[in-house]
Amino acid sequence: MLFRVLDHPDLPPYRAQVPFEYEALDATVDAYIETWRMIVEADGRRWHTRKADFERDRARDNAAASAGLIVIRFTYTMLKEDPETCVQTLLESGQWRANP
Repeated sequence: MLFRVLDHPDLPPYRAQVPFEYEALDATVDAYIETWRMIVEADGRRWHTRKADFERDRARDNAAASAGLIVIRFTYTMLKEDPETCVQTLLESGQWRANP
């Protein structure tokens, strides 16, 4: 469902399943919009229910912020029930990234 949202014609191109190497953390992100230096993640309940997963994701988000990247996270429910709001969130966040 994330990629259906990201395929919206008003959004810039993205790359899926992009490996990133941070100083102390190697990770693969769901999607990366290079134009906006934006990581987009879909948080499915199956993958994000354990405390270790939560801690790892926050560490990765902080590492991304330290590198000047923004991380936008959507839940399964958001993507399924309100994809247009997800698109709007990306567009509004990207506007700030494109015009600082």
